[in-house]
Formats: sequence, structure tokens, C-alpha cells
Amino acid sequence: MKRLCCSLFMYAVFVAATMLILFSSAKAETVMFPVIALSSATNEESSASGFATVTLDATRDASGSISAASARIMINFYGFPENAYLLGMSVVEGSPVGPQRIFREFSVEIGSVRTLDWSGLTVTPDAATRIINNPANFYLVVSSLRNTPALSGQLGSTAKITTVIRTGKKLFILGENFAPGAEILINGEPQKTVNDEGTAPGNSPAKLIGKKAGKKIAPGQTVLIQVREPNGWLSNEFIYTRPVE
Repeated sequence: MKRLCCSLFMYAVFVAATMLILFSSAKAETVMFPVIALSSATNEESSASGFATVTLDATRDASGSISAASARIMINFYGFPENAYLLGMSVVEGSPVGPQRIFREFSVEIGSVRTLDWSGLTVTPDAATRIINNPANFYLVVSSLRNTPALSGQLGSTAKITTVIRTGKKLFILGENFAPGAEILINGEPQKTVNDEGTAPGNSPAKLIGKKAGKKIAPGQTVLIQVREPNGWLSNEFIYTRPVE
């Protein structure tokens, strides 16, 4: 009886440890895509325009593949006729009139000026992967009672951190789409940042340098690093741990 209880106990410990490893290996990721030139080309609603962002919340498994994802779309509409009615909104792959619609929402009266915010939109892992890898191949399309599409715009890219290197007091942030005036954030706190097109350690092209940010991270400390653009948009979240020297 004691052996059976011991075996059951050990099995329970094994299952709990396995679940803990699997759970802790999952990694959340949030990526924002500004919609470029969300505008209308139709005669009846040619004055209509808008500003929008598409944000993906994705979960990656231990292999780095996306296992689940959802989307949030925020749109500010301008210039629609009064009592204009929105029949559909979708993210489309390939072109604004392409057949491959990733997700959509329907039916809301928008009027001449309106801010809309949808969240919790389901996105398949495969579609989320394609959007993150190539946002320029996707379009936000808005259809009204009068026109399909009434508005359309291509997904753009925000700043993306790919590598962080610390050398002495300096922190080198390497990545893509860093606009002039972007600043480094460490755990949400802005750092004195220099835009640099020179070279970082390893002859990699340096994009941003925090001249004294490196000394603010203690040996063995783990921090969350982001880049904030002048317009307030944030890059992906990059987890960095300073090696113990």
C-alpha cells in the first residue's frame, strides 16, 4: 500500500512538473501594425478617411511557433456622410479586394466622426504568423452600405528589436524600423538614446544606443526592453538578461 501511495505521489509530482514546464515555456507577444493611408477612392464617400491600428496578441510555444492569437482593431473615422452604416471590416491578404479574408466584424452605424474599438477577434495561428512575418501583404478593408470597399489601407510596421548587446555602460539595440527620435525603454523607463548608423560589437549595424543604460542592468538581472517611437507606438517586448560576469 505504501509503495502504491509513493508511486501515485511520484506520478503526480511528475505530471505537475511537466505541466509547469509546458506552461512556463509559453511566451506572450504583442505586435502593433499601423494602417497606412486608410482612405476612400469612391465618389460617394471620397471625403471619408481614417486612422487605424491592428494589434495582434500571440502566444508562442517552446519551439517559438504561434499556438494561439487574437486581434484588436482601433479605428478613428472621419468624413463619412451622416448615418453612414458600416457593413463589414476585415483584414485581407494579398490585395484590398483579395479573396483571403483573415477575420472580420459586422454591422455598426458610424456617422461622420466615430471611434471604434474591437478586441478579442480570433485569428488562426497560421494567419497570425503570416501577418507578423509580412504585414505589407495585408490590408484593412472597411465596407459600408454604399461601397465595398469604402476604406482600405495597407498594414505597416512598427519598430522591432532583434538583438540587445551590452558593452560597458552602453546598451546597443539592433532591429528594424527605428524612426529618428526613438527612445529606449527599460522596464518602461525612458533612457537617454542616440540614433547611430555606425557599427555595434560584432560589426552589426547599430540602430539605437543607450550610452549609460548598460550600467543600469545588474549582473544576472532580467529586464524588459522596448523602443518607443516619437508618435508613441511601442516596439515588440524584448526580454534581456545581463550575464553574470
